[in-house]
Amino acid sequence: MAAAVVAAMALISWGLSLLGPAIPSVDRETIWIGTVERGPMLREIRGYGILIPMEIRWIPAATSGRVERILVSPGERVEPGQPMMILSNPEVEQAALNAASALRRAEAELVSLDVQLRSEQLNQEAQAAAVESEYLQAHLKLRADQALEKEGLIKGRWHPDSPGRKRKSYVLTARGRRYFEQQRQAWSDFFRRFTALRPTPSWSAT
Repeated sequence: MAAAVVAAMALISWGLSLLGPAIPSVDRETIWIGTVERGPMLREIRGYGILIPMEIRWIPAATSGRVERILVSPGERVEPGQPMMILSNPEVEQAALNAASALRRAEAELVSLDVQLRSEQLNQEAQAAAVESEYLQAHLKLRADQALEKEGLIKGRWHPDSPGRKRKSYVLTARGRRYFEQQRQAWSDFFRRFTALRPTPSWSAT
């Protein structure tokens, strides 16, 4: 009897081993039944993490400084000429102030130099005009002296004036003295006649 029971248990165990795994069971509310279609299958997966850029480009600054403010974020699109951050450098700022001050001083000196040059130009023009006037007067006097010398009223004499130069002076001749006396006498007669024609003012007491 016992042998029959053991044989039955062995037979049952062998039969169970031939059976496959049990089909899992799911709740009807947790599945969605539909028709299978061909197409892209999109899956949205949410998770926490840090985005790492595929390419990093370093842009060096022309001068060293301290970052005061960042104007754009990593990965943001920027345009040519758009500022990305604000840097500060006390040494560069002081150098810029010194350069601006030097520029203002140079501009002031330029204005002063321009005024000085204009003043010197006006002085030179005035001197040139004076020299030209003296030249014209000397030329007229020369022509008058040459005319008088040609008529025999004066006589020129050359004498040394400075090293390598001579100067010509004129003196009255005897004919010139007589002509001068005639002209002086004629002028005196004219003045006397002119004075005689002037009415004598009368004064009356009131």
